[in-house]
Amino acid sequence: MPMTSEFYIRNIANVVHSWMSYIYEVSDTKHFAAESSLRYPIAGLLERKKSVNLFMEDGHPMFNNARVDFKWEEKGEIVYLELKHVRDVSINVQEIFDDIFRLAFINDAKAHKYFLLCGESTIFEKRIRQRTIIEEQATTQDTGKVKIKQSGGDVKYLFDNYFSFETNEMNQIGTKVCEFNCENTYYNTFKDTYSPKCKVGMEIPSKIKVRTNLMQPIDKGLRSAVAIWKVEMI
Repeated sequence: MPMTSEFYIRNIANVVHSWMSYIYEVSDTKHFAAESSLRYPIAGLLERKKSVNLFMEDGHPMFNNARVDFKWEEKGEIVYLELKHVRDVSINVQEIFDDIFRLAFINDAKAHKYFLLCGESTIFEKRIRQRTIIEEQATTQDTGKVKIKQSGGDVKYLFDNYFSFETNEMNQIGTKVCEFNCENTYYNTFKDTYSPKCKVGMEIPSKIKVRTNLMQPIDKGLRSAVAIWKVEMI
């Protein structure tokens, strides 16, 4: 019996968590080899199954000059995986949403699409859970330096609007459904960037609806945190 994509994905989340926790324990996190080193535990896990046909940095099926971090096939099932490693520097939010949108636009009925986000536990909380949407950057005329303005009131979290970070009491997946249109900065930038890359017959619409499902409770044990979502356009 073939293993399901969800079985693989949960095991990938676990092996990435173990790998990163080990790396953080034995090395200076400032010299962590970022996303490129994550291919070793992931590929090692998948290649143990002889029936799996694995591709890394494979061409995107819908966009020219774009690649997917991982793709694998097993007995008619196709899985795509994009990942991001969060480091103790300012994160590029657009890159995260580009990954999500590229996955969402894969329209193969056989395809299962997942996004993995990982980092050191404290950095994950700082950069992902505590990035607010009420921050505004303003450049002062006198110094030219960028200052951060924060309005009063309740703090709202950018990523909480788009991803579920908690499972329910039964540890079932948490789901978020979001509609994106050209008034959304991230989608508008994606549309401008990727419209020229569309393959023949494809067009990026003015709005889409994306569902993300948190596949298991976020593991923040030891020193690393790993979250993984299934991505679907609906």
